[in-house]
Amino acid sequence: MNVEGDGKVEYEEVPLTMTKRLDGLLGTGALDYACLACAKNIVALKRTNFASFPEVLVIHAKEFQLVNWVPAKLDIPTILPKDNLLEFTEAHLGTGLKESEEPLPDDTENASAGGEEEGAVCQAALELGWSSCR
Repeated sequence: MNVEGDGKVEYEEVPLTMTKRLDGLLGTGALDYACLACAKNIVALKRTNFASFPEVLVIHAKEFQLVNWVPAKLDIPTILPKDNLLEFTEAHLGTGLKESEEPLPDDTENASAGGEEEGAVCQAALELGWSSCR
């Protein structure tokens, strides 16, 4: 990282291609998960894909980093593919559960119990002087 005379920060990182950025967004990642069926915390794998391919894809490619708790824009170039066309494959398309995957259990029992606790918290906030939401 270099700082020029005008205060602009230049990064020595290799510019990323749009395809690599999309592959980083779409794909598999680890997620800490409280499993209701197992009654313990586990590491689950989450996968993000397209349900259908868009005709037009708008991408906001700005990147930010906190510098002394102030967001600063990173000036890292993104290289677009030839002719500005992105090629999507079947790997980018979500097709539902795979054979090795299980659906998550319904959480309707725990969701109905949460309303009572939220009501008590709202009542305590009203007593402290907060205004009521309509």
